[in-house]
Amino acid sequence: HQEIAWWVRRPELAAEINDQRTNSQYLGQAPLSPLLKAGTDMGEVASGADVCIMALPGQFVADSLPTLNSSLSPAGMVVSLIKSLKVVEGKVVAPSQLMQPGLPG
Repeated sequence: HQEIAWWVRRPELAAEINDQRTNSQYLGQAPLSPLLKAGTDMGEVASGADVCIMALPGQFVADSLPTLNSSLSPAGMVVSLIKSLKVVEGKVVAPSQLMQPGLPG
């Protein structure tokens, strides 16, 4: 079995996930897999990953791209679960379109 790395912003949430195997704010006391490891350093969490599932708020996507681009494996795939849209030069643009220049690999 392969470890699942999860980037979270708050150190106290990473500690809860790693120590208690829960995410009480969003999942109550539902137990999380022992294969799940949370961390607050995005570069470390994404290091060498073959698959990255992005489910963060749309306004944080652009800031995360340089870190992901330098951290993911060269053949890494990004799956976007981001549901916001952005308007660029009067046109609605999906997050996946904004991600392409920042993740050229």
